[in-house]
Amino acid sequence: MCKQQKVSRILTLCGAAATSLLLWGCSGAGATTESFERSDYYTRGIGQYPGNPKEDFSPDLAPDKSNYRNIALLRSAFNSSSHDYNLTAQLVTDGIVTDQQPQYLILSTPAGEAPRREREWMIDEGPYSRNTFEGADTYFQFALKNYSKQADKLVLTGTLIYDDQLAKDGYEIICQGSNDGQNWTEVGKLSGKGLPGDAVRYRMPVTDPNKQTEQISMPVRKLNETIAFDKEANYSNYRVLLKMAGAHSWVFTAADFYNKGGMVEMKPSQFFNSAWMSATTGEEWLYVDLGSQSEFDKVVLRWINKAVKYRCLIMPNSGRISLNFPAERNWSMKSR
Repeated sequence: MCKQQKVSRILTLCGAAATSLLLWGCSGAGATTESFERSDYYTRGIGQYPGNPKEDFSPDLAPDKSNYRNIALLRSAFNSSSHDYNLTAQLVTDGIVTDQQPQYLILSTPAGEAPRREREWMIDEGPYSRNTFEGADTYFQFALKNYSKQADKLVLTGTLIYDDQLAKDGYEIICQGSNDGQNWTEVGKLSGKGLPGDAVRYRMPVTDPNKQTEQISMPVRKLNETIAFDKEANYSNYRVLLKMAGAHSWVFTAADFYNKGGMVEMKPSQFFNSAWMSATTGEEWLYVDLGSQSEFDKVVLRWINKAVKYRCLIMPNSGRISLNFPAERNWSMKSR
């Protein structure tokens, strides 16, 4: 076995990409000579039950000092960010290697991309989550990255808050499809000279009730609108244009796509890709808790989109960070 580098329990990788990580070495090879038996310490700590170590019979992590293996396998991993709740850090230590681009979704409006937690509110099949789009001429767009979906109908459920003094010229709700996000084809349209949906009895305040200003409220209409497509569509981008003079806010709890009578699953969680994807292309980090002080002589990074620049850091238990990179210390850094 080649000479190994002693490393503390935390390994940090700085970069921004989707990766798989393998560390080859011996777990606990550089560990302290103190016993790992629980009976050797007085208490498990505040809030830990049972507090007496002698009464705790749950499994415990013990170092493996003899086998040369991937010591990062199935170890806890953490990240600075992830694009969504599917492409997260623990997927770099699960031992599964892939070179396939992951599927993910982006919801955008004229104001830009929606935050991570709001992207799937209209397609999560929940009755309370909702997205709001303001203005008389606005839109929302689903970008299905690395996948596409067939649909022949779109059903929009929600409410419309509007100014009844200005809403005199009818409305248009247009659904468009595209495979490149640039060239759009109209697949379905709903329009009328009156108002969409059905009137409700209540009015919605549109001013801040905490401010000492005149309180203004507007009428509300309940929307349950079906847009039948001219023909079956198969696109990776769907955009819905919302046009009505006097419209204040379009609030949708559901934007359900259908094909041949069945609801189309739009969420990317239907796919599995063993990769971490950061939320940005800027400076990001990923770290792995090795569980105990260990030694390793090789780091293997499996990239899908390789970072322009990256480095490997070591964090001792004391919290002090030391840099043991690059290759002048006999490291073998492999990437692809």
